[in-house]
Amino acid sequence: MEHRLTAIEGHLHDVAVVVGAKKRSIVLGQYLTDDREQDLVRSFLDGRPHKTPELAPLMQTNRRQVHRIIKRINRRVKHQEGIEAFHFDPATRTWRLELEIIDRKELQ
Repeated sequence: MEHRLTAIEGHLHDVAVVVGAKKRSIVLGQYLTDDREQDLVRSFLDGRPHKTPELAPLMQTNRRQVHRIIKRINRRVKHQEGIEAFHFDPATRTWRLELEIIDRKELQ
């Protein structure tokens, strides 16, 4: 079953490349291991940038934990895909989800 899911996720990536998505596209669900990571990604699916202090109360945790979760997701995605999912903008001090998420409906 896991082998079939991996094959399907690979095909979704290929479909996104053929369609010509404006941003790099990935299936992000496979890189999320717990509920906090999924909650964090859901908060970014609206497309706007977020500051770490504003995300902490939504996730019922502190700023450091939010930062660790973002770094953990970035590390997994960068290891497999070669690009980080979340980008930090030092000018506005905000995080932005930089990739087009193929499995957006499943994550919401």
